[in-house]
Amino acid sequence: TLCLFIIGRDLVENRDVKGVGRRVDISPDLLTNGRVPIYDSANADYMPVEFMDYQCHPCQKMGLKLQPVLARPNFAPIIRQYPLFRVYPFAERAARFALSVNDGPDSRAIHESLFRLRGSEDDWRDFLRNHANKRVRSAEEVDKRLKEDLLAAKAANVQGTPQLFLIHGRNVYEVTSPELLVNL
Repeated sequence: TLCLFIIGRDLVENRDVKGVGRRVDISPDLLTNGRVPIYDSANADYMPVEFMDYQCHPCQKMGLKLQPVLARPNFAPIIRQYPLFRVYPFAERAARFALSVNDGPDSRAIHESLFRLRGSEDDWRDFLRNHANKRVRSAEEVDKRLKEDLLAAKAANVQGTPQLFLIHGRNVYEVTSPELLVNL
């Protein structure tokens, strides 16, 4: 089940995001927690926050579908890890690697590479050989960030992946279809 939430800047102007979905009571700070968007956010009005698993097929499909939309200058997407440990054997490895690299636009290439990774031991060895120099965080820092992501997911009642929240000002809206983002 896909669930999308939106939070945004138009609150200052007292406008809601029309046609996106119902407003929900979730703090934008809970969703962002100091994370940096994977695309430049200087002019962004909307901040999608996606809880996802790199091995999850619906996450991969949605990621490919939304990539051109989220790359627009009015979006500043943030990725939060929600690895489905019991479903995908390499979910935790992918999440931990993603959390070990720099946040922000520098992480976009890693994010896209992790989605393409199929998860065999040979694939992982090749991936690590090609990207090991991108790691900047210690294992302790990665553990802390993964716990933060899982706690934020629990507080936001994330039940599975993909689950997307879109921040617009201080308002949060539940969106049931990613296609609704195209019109923002």
